[in-house]
Amino acid sequence: MTVAIRKYRKKALLSQEELGALLEVSQAAVSQWETGASEPKIELLKTMAQIFGCTIDDLLKEEPQI
Repeated sequence: MTVAIRKYRKKALLSQEELGALLEVSQAAVSQWETGASEPKIELLKTMAQIFGCTIDDLLKEEPQI
């Protein structure tokens, strides 16, 4: 599943490294979430939703594959 984390991260003008630092995870972890290789823990989704001003459901929406 590809999640919408990338869209919200870019909208917030954050790099993967910057978002990782805010969440205390590696840039590689953020990259894996954005590619759908892994999913963040629910606690991190809650924090991301607060950072981005959206809901957890918004973060988990599948993005169309182009």
